[in-house]
Amino acid sequence: MMISHWQHEIYPVLCGGEFDWYEENQVTVAACYHIVAFTDVNWFLITGSPAVLMTSFDGDVYRNVVEKYKPRFFAVNPAIFAFLAKDPGGRKTPLSSVQMIMCGTAPLSQELSDQFLAAHPNVKYIVRGYGMTEIDYSHLPLLLEEGVNASAGVVASFFEQKIVNPDNIAPCKPGERGELWVRGAAQTIGYLNKPEATKDLIDEQGWIHTGDIGYIDNRGLLYIVDRIKELIKVNYNNTTNRVPPAELEGVLLSNNKIRDAAIVGIPDIKYGKLVRAFVVKADEKLMEEEVEEFIADKLAEFKRITGGVVFVDAIPRSPAGKILRRVLKEVHGA
Repeated sequence: MMISHWQHEIYPVLCGGEFDWYEENQVTVAACYHIVAFTDVNWFLITGSPAVLMTSFDGDVYRNVVEKYKPRFFAVNPAIFAFLAKDPGGRKTPLSSVQMIMCGTAPLSQELSDQFLAAHPNVKYIVRGYGMTEIDYSHLPLLLEEGVNASAGVVASFFEQKIVNPDNIAPCKPGERGELWVRGAAQTIGYLNKPEATKDLIDEQGWIHTGDIGYIDNRGLLYIVDRIKELIKVNYNNTTNRVPPAELEGVLLSNNKIRDAAIVGIPDIKYGKLVRAFVVKADEKLMEEEVEEFIADKLAEFKRITGGVVFVDAIPRSPAGKILRRVLKEVHGA
């Protein structure tokens, strides 16, 4: 991926007037070769914002950092968010100084968000973050109301956005799900020595095809559902349905008996794909049937776990916290 100096420099400058809360003390957990850490470091240098940068997550270290530096804002991925949500009353990780938390890389379930607020009532805002290496952050979270803000916010002033039907490229109406396309002043040049891959990413009009499924409401707020390539196609009642793994994972993470979870699709002659859950236990007494029933009670029938539950010691994740589904499939033969 070719990222220009211009892309890194212009982002914090252009956002200066839009991210007023970013001037607070903050903690960021990201490896320094990842776009999040790189962008945040530039932001800190330009604005002078005090910050603590952690290259990897460790629960004990995290608690010490929060207690010592008392940040008012921090950004996490869903796995860290779940870790903090399952800390009753904040006894293990007091977040008395924190007023806002932003979570990115995957959608959060309402159940897990509510659980987090119950454990940490002093946190006023939970917001979603959206961005990718190709564009840094294209959207700005809005503090519309205290509590959970489910959207990824509005498109930044230096970007354009639209939602299109991935099958026929027709524009989607507000509320209709489709692929998010963006273009603007802070985007990648393309892939190094890969002209065909660059053409697939950036079209002739300069639009970046993000590969993310989402929708925009009547207020212009963006909601991300999942990655197109992650959707599991399930044949149910003679109809092909698309199951977003992130939705199921968000529900599973709200279960106090589950420490971490991942969803993958496995091939099946009759149904196309079966939905399989990989689960890290927080309670050794947790049974496969409990996991299946937990999903069945909360989601539509076609989203049920039909490919079984596999208990594992850990869910493989990238430095950004994204689930490495390919690794799960290779290791466990899914």
